[in-house]
Parts: sequence; structure tokens; C-alpha cells
Amino acid sequence: MSARSWAMPSARCAKAEIIPLGLSTGGAFTVYFFANFALSICLSEGLLTGLNPLLAGIYCAFSYGLFRLLYRYRWASLALLSALALSSVYLYAFQRPLLSALRQEALSMAKNLWRYLQGQEALDANFLIAYWLIASLALQAYAFAFVVIKQRLAALALPYSLLITAYWFAGAPSALAMLAILSFALWYWYGAAHALKHAPAYTHKNDDDGHGERLWRRSARRRALAIVLIALSVPALELHERLKERFGRFFNAIPGSEMLIEAYGASRSGGDARGFNFIDTGFQGDADRLGGPVRLVNTPVYQVEGPLPLYLRGSIKARYEGNSWRSATLAPRARSSGSPLFDGAESMTNFVIRVRALNSSYRTIFSPYRALVVASPYYDSFTQDEDGNMQFPDGVYRNEYYELLIAAGGPADQDREALDPESERRYLELPLGLPSRVRDLALAVAKTADASELAMALAIRDHLRNSYAYSLDARAAPEGRDFVDFFLFDERRGYCSYYASALAVMLRAIGIPSRYVEGYIAQREEEDGSSIVRQKDAHSWVEAYIEPYGWLTLEATPAYPPADPLQPWPSGSASFIPSRLAQPAAQGGQEDSGRVMRYVSQAAGALTITLAVALLIAIVIILPGRVLHSRLKRKRLEARLSQLSIERRYCVLYLFALELMAISGHSIARGETAREYADRIKSRFYREEAPFTLLSSLFEDARYGGHTIEPDSEARLWLFIVYLEGQLRARLGRIRYLWMRYVLAKPLPRP
Repeated sequence: MSARSWAMPSARCAKAEIIPLGLSTGGAFTVYFFANFALSICLSEGLLTGLNPLLAGIYCAFSYGLFRLLYRYRWASLALLSALALSSVYLYAFQRPLLSALRQEALSMAKNLWRYLQGQEALDANFLIAYWLIASLALQAYAFAFVVIKQRLAALALPYSLLITAYWFAGAPSALAMLAILSFALWYWYGAAHALKHAPAYTHKNDDDGHGERLWRRSARRRALAIVLIALSVPALELHERLKERFGRFFNAIPGSEMLIEAYGASRSGGDARGFNFIDTGFQGDADRLGGPVRLVNTPVYQVEGPLPLYLRGSIKARYEGNSWRSATLAPRARSSGSPLFDGAESMTNFVIRVRALNSSYRTIFSPYRALVVASPYYDSFTQDEDGNMQFPDGVYRNEYYELLIAAGGPADQDREALDPESERRYLELPLGLPSRVRDLALAVAKTADASELAMALAIRDHLRNSYAYSLDARAAPEGRDFVDFFLFDERRGYCSYYASALAVMLRAIGIPSRYVEGYIAQREEEDGSSIVRQKDAHSWVEAYIEPYGWLTLEATPAYPPADPLQPWPSGSASFIPSRLAQPAAQGGQEDSGRVMRYVSQAAGALTITLAVALLIAIVIILPGRVLHSRLKRKRLEARLSQLSIERRYCVLYLFALELMAISGHSIARGETAREYADRIKSRFYREEAPFTLLSSLFEDARYGGHTIEPDSEARLWLFIVYLEGQLRARLGRIRYLWMRYVLAKPLPRP
């Protein structure tokens, strides 16, 4: 072999492959990983899966390896398709029940997703992990196609930034950090693209002076730092609350908007708990106006265990203003969790109701009228005002619960709650502009009953139920018109807000104190005996103070059965839940209904634990073992080097020096001789005591001319190697250099 045709035989000495956009394979993986990791974390938090970042990171790295394997080797794709086909055949032949369950779960997922996109239903909690896996895999496939195959990283910027910005807009606490990570990854590439315009030579394998690489890194870091600082300096908007209150109808017109707005409020990490608002339910579009068409929202709010139906009071309002109801500005009193709310509660026959939060969170305590005890394992106290509105200091978040002790008997079996004159005046107050025909109608209907207050109240209730049509498309009252008057004499159709407002106002018109109540009604029983309360189960009704019973619940809406106000609970409800209050929550929260999704959830949990244990083992055992193995390997190679002749040893050390220079970004080109390479690169690695041109000449003479090598020449080469290692340490940094040398065990001289 001639010296002119000599080239490096080892692929390790070749420079890392550079793709046309300016990113090495490692750089492409960096951009791919950080972009997908940021999005995967946001998806996990947005779907409330509870997965940790370690699992998300492993999943991103695994998907990259899988896609790269499928892309580079056609047989891998065929093997994967064959495995899927064989699995399908096996399931069809031997596991038909499991195949049927899989098909049913897939159909349920597709139906749930379609209804969610239409804004009719929330994402099923049993499918959240599956949704995360599918969405993450699809987005990662998209990223792989543009990062590795098409090499158009700019295509990631718009869709990925829009998705993360949506979480940022919703007030996600992690979205700021994820936006910063994504921005860093994308601007890392943009900096490289900018550098290419000024240093085209960097696109080739030979970078004579390294100017392109330095410019790339300097430009990329500067731009990445700028965008990260901008992202971190802007706080999460958290405007969704105000925007929804002011522009409720606009948000309701967007499919799935209720999940976007409430997703983070449902988790304790979101910290978005608030008081109950009828706008959230879709039954009211404007805080200042009652009525208007309803948009049913299927988002599950609570899981309730108790006798059905249950009227769960959320907001009790006493002031009617002609087109809206307002809560009185009463100073709340502090109450102790688990303590009786009034004297004599301990002696009453009672039963327990448990309320567990699902896909939303409220500070409001939803309870039937006159709970005896409110108990929460998360809070020591709560507040209660004179109207009965109760709130915890913070929210009851997803899978958290509280319990209520309720008197099992009717009003006749309880101590009547006294009504003081000031409260009576408040519950009889009517606006001055109320049309007189509303009072006249109330008096006319009351005269058809006997003289008792209860009979007159039931007469008005029945009149409303029988004389007006139930409709979710009723119009709101025109500007300047009284809402109740418009309903009674013009619209003559409506839903619960119309009926409850009319009943409360008409009762006040005949001298019966009343108040308007908004909340939920639990009436559909699930297989496990509980009831899932959804936003579309929101309801409004009336509580009237009638002697000698006290406050009674009256149902005027014809779509709901007219419950007996004197006996609101089914017989036998006293033994509904024979348990103590506020027992610890069951591990895992709500029971999964899908067997396949339970397996996925369990597998994810097991994988997380396995990965954590594997990481611990790697740090404690494998990493020190690898370092020890590297040191022993180097000592064995040094012993073998010492046994070689000085000429052979010189050649091995010279090739080792070339490998160090290649790692530094200056590799020898194909067809280039050692002397030609030394002439080209001598300005980069100049040592007066060990000139590289001289060392290269001695290498060619020893390898191809059979010349002898003097010990002082070998010593010069050793000095040059020490210099190269110092340069590499400074270039890579101490951590990366130690990792490469002692963990990866490269580069090594090859005797």
C-alpha cells in the first residue's frame, strides 16, 4: 500500500454524519426528544393521567429507536406487521372473549372521542392513558418524519407551539417550562440554519477551520437563550375564568371548550378551584341574565353515593333583580369538619352521602338541605353563611371526596330551623318594577287551594308544571323585561331556571318566604349503586319556608317528578351506607370499568416502578461497575502496548491521536495521506515540542518505509496525545469527557 493511498481504516475516526440541515444524528435526536418530551408532559397533565416525567422521557426515547429501526430496516416493518397479524390470528382462534373485549373497548374509545370533539361528552377517565399513548405516538411519528426523514424541522414549530400554548392559555403550571424546553429545541436548529448561511463549508464532512461549527453553537445558544427567557418572563395567562364569565356563549360554541377550560382545575396541581357557577353547566350564558338556549355538557362532575334522587345544593340565592338572582352578602361562619352543625344533630336518625370529585373542582360543598355533619379528610374547617352556602378553603380536586351526614326523616321529624325577622324580610323581597299581573296570577292560583301555606305553595307549583311547556330552547327575556313576567305571559315555555324563578317570585307574592337554589340533581343509578353527576344534570329549584315545617324543597319543573316535600328520602335510606365518616380514600380512586384499560393502567404503574428501580440499579451498581471495567480495560491495553516493538507502538499511538482529533471535529478525509492531513490541520493542533507534521512523517516512515523510531520521538507523540486529551476535555466539558472516557470507554488505543 502506498502512502498516497493510505486512509483511516477505522470508522470510529470518521466524523459523525451531518444531515443537510446542519444537525448530526445526535443533534436530530436532541431536537426530536426535547420537542416530544415537552408535548408529552403537557398531554399527560392535560389528560390528568398522573404519569411521571421519567416514563414520558423513556417513551419518547423508545419511540425514536422504534421509528429509526423501522425506517432503516425494511425487515423490521415486515416483522412488526407479521407479529400483529399472528397476534390477531391467535386472538381470533384462542382468545375470542379477549378479542371481543378489545373490539368493544376500541369502539367505546372511538365513540367517546367523537362525542368529545363534538363537545357533547368529556373524555372517559378509563381511557385517558390510552389516549395519551396514542396521541404521543402519533405526534412523535410526525416529528420523526420531519426531523429525520424530510429534514424540515420548521414544520414542528407551528403545531407543537400551538398545542403547548393552548395549555399555557388554560393556566397549566407546567406549560411554561415545557414551552421553554420546546423553544430551546426548535431554536437550536434555527441557529444552525442561520450559521449555514455564513459557513456553507459546514455542510460537508471536512470543516477545515471549524468556523461553521463554532458559529452554529454560538448562534443557536444565543437565540435559544433569548426565546427561553421570553417564555419564562411571561406568566400563565389564567384568563379562562374571566373570559368564560364575560363571553360564556362564545366558549360554549367551541367543541370541547369546557374540557380545555376546566382540565387543570380538576387536578390539585392546577390549583384552579372556584365557587360553583351556573355558567359552567351550560344552562346560563351570561352572569347578568337568566335563560336562553341550553347547551348540554356531558362532563362528569361528581360520583355520589346515596339514596336517589338527591338535590345537591350548590348556590342558594335570595335576591331577585328582575333578570337574575344574586346571593346575599352575608358574613360566613367558620365550621369544623366532622363536627355537628347544630344542636340535637347527634340524636337524629341519619345516613351518609359520599361525594367524590371527577373532572372538575369546586370549593363549594354540594349537599342536600340541612346536613348534620360535613366531614373531609383534606380540610379541618369550612365556612357556612346564613343561607346555607358552604365552601372549603380550597377545592375538592379529582378523586378527592367529602362525606355528609343527613337526617333520614322528613321535616316533621327534625327540629325546625327558626326564621328571624331580618331573614324573613330578605326572603320576601321583590323588585319594585315587578309587573302587577305576576302578583295577580299568584293570588288567583293560591285562592284555588285551601288556606294552608303548604296547599297554596303546592297549588302554584302544580299550576306551573301543568300550564307551561318544558323546552331547552327558550328565549331569554328581552332587554328591559322582567324575566318571570316574560316567561309567564309571553314565552310560556322554558327549563328549570324559568320554573324555579317563577315559583320563588309567586310564593313571595302571596307572603311565603322562598329562595332560589342552583346545584345538581343525582338521579341515574350506575351498576355499582352510585350516581355519576354531569354538568348536564345541573338544576335549579325552590326552597320555601312553610309553617310549621320549616324549609321545604319544591320541584316546579315538569321534566322532574314532583317529590313529596314532607318526605324527601326513600324508605330504608337510614342504612344506605353503614360506614364511618371520612374514611381514607380507596387506593387508585374510581374503579375502572374497562378491563383492557385496567391492564394498561396497571402496566404503566408497574413500568414506572421498574424504570425507577432500573435507574437506581444503574446508578448504584452498573455505573461504578462500568467505570471499573473501563479502567481495567485501559490497563490491559497499556500492558499490551508495552510488549509491542517501538515502531508498532508508535503507529498504534498515532492512530489513537487521529481518533482523538476526529472526536474534536477534525477527521482525516478518505484518500488523504498522513502528511497531507498534517499540512491541512497543523494550524489547529500546533505544539512546538511536538509538531504534528514531524509526527506524521515519522508515522509514514515507520509504517510504510520500515524506518526505526527513536524513544524521544515516541515521547513527543505521548506529549501530543496528552495535549489532545486536554483539548478534548476543554471542548466537551469535564462531565461529558469523564462520561466518554470512563463509561463509554472511548477512545482507546488498538494494539
